[in-house]
Amino acid sequence: MSDANNITFTGQLFADGLPLVLNYQVMEQRLKQPRITTGQRLSAEISLNDEISSPIVTLADHDDAEPLLLEFVPDYQGRYALNVKTAGRYFNWQLRLDQSTRHLLAAKSGGSYFELETYAGKLKSFGDLPSNPVSVALFSVEKKMRLFQHETKEGLTYFLYKNPNHTRQNTHNPSSVSFVLRSNPSLLSAVA
Repeated sequence: MSDANNITFTGQLFADGLPLVLNYQVMEQRLKQPRITTGQRLSAEISLNDEISSPIVTLADHDDAEPLLLEFVPDYQGRYALNVKTAGRYFNWQLRLDQSTRHLLAAKSGGSYFELETYAGKLKSFGDLPSNPVSVALFSVEKKMRLFQHETKEGLTYFLYKNPNHTRQNTHNPSSVSFVLRSNPSLLSAVA
């Protein structure tokens, strides 16, 4: 594969019409709401300062929230490392799948590799994107599976590498999450 096909690009991911963000971004926005109970405020403050839950990738509460800007860095095997490029606390951190919580989160080092799958198959290079935006699945190279989506009773959505169905009943099995990738044309044109 030539270097021209291995272009680093930036983009945002969406699921269910909502942008992917880090949990701390959601908590910051919740604290700005004028009508928030003391319990909700305390819960948001705890999550905001928690080293474990703060960097977890989740969905924004509203569709007009600023999406997490990600840098997709290819290797020569059609795999991508995803780096956070949104300004703030986790700038330049890498996305990885946590071994203990199974969540997708931002980490200072030790990022995971993902393959991007579209309806046309696995994306080997930026030039293989069939459209912009495009529906994609994130396939964990390490875990050899797609990501699942799980919503908590507090309304936060997490992305896991393990099926969140603990009942073992097939009727409750979720399908893997389908993301929408919107690549950033302004940054791409500077690279091209």
